[in-house]
Amino acid sequence: SLIVAAHSMGGLVSRALIRRDVERGGALGIGRFLTIATPWAGHEAAESGVKHAPVVMPVWEDMEPKSKFLKRLFS
Repeated sequence: SLIVAAHSMGGLVSRALIRRDVERGGALGIGRFLTIATPWAGHEAAESGVKHAPVVMPVWEDMEPKSKFLKRLFS
């Protein structure tokens, strides 16, 4: 089985991959999942960027606390 280790936002991206894999039957065979410094609740700086920056990076919308991405990740 695979071991997935991720840092920071990589933990969120990896969890999204694992969630999709499980929904599709678990073909990847992921046995362990380890993250370090993952912002599970999002990040307030992303929210500030969405509200105040003249140009918004799409990833900031995903990283806002209570974003659709984060809600789906834990549903």
